[in-house]
Amino acid sequence: MPMMSDLARAIADARTREPVASPCIDVCKLDPETGWCRGCLRTRDEIRAWKTMSDANKLETLDVLLTRIEQAAGHNAAASATSLPDNTLTSA
Repeated sequence: MPMMSDLARAIADARTREPVASPCIDVCKLDPETGWCRGCLRTRDEIRAWKTMSDANKLETLDVLLTRIEQAAGHNAAASATSLPDNTLTSA
């Protein structure tokens, strides 16, 4: 998955455009587990609807994407922790 900071920057930039710009970062592949694009974290339906959405709806979608960034970061951290060999985890 691309660096989420790239997507966060794209979202911040998209908010400043008139009309609201797409958060696409040119990593266009749907994750079969989540159904989200691996680049912009939008669903197939959100990607398809983008051009016809009002700016208000686009801004709402960008807010949803920020939440997904947090979810993806949490998922990646959990996956990394569970993939460590047993002898690397120690308690304090």
